[in-house]
Amino acid sequence: MAYTDQQRQQIAQYIAQRVPRLTKDGCPLCGSTAGYGVEQLTVPDLAVSLLAVACRNCGHVMLFNELQVLASPK
Repeated sequence: MAYTDQQRQQIAQYIAQRVPRLTKDGCPLCGSTAGYGVEQLTVPDLAVSLLAVACRNCGHVMLFNELQVLASPK
């Protein structure tokens, strides 16, 4: 499922507020500030929906609890 524009803004706001080093310092592996892509990730037999944040430079993927990210105050 693709995220709506509003959800993508909410994800960006969550990252900026809760994981500020990710925006300030860049990818924890390559240091790139080229940006990130986000996708929903569902793992069979896992009751939690995941949000995958991938570095656009090296492809490093970070996983977040999707419900927590999208339920955070706007």
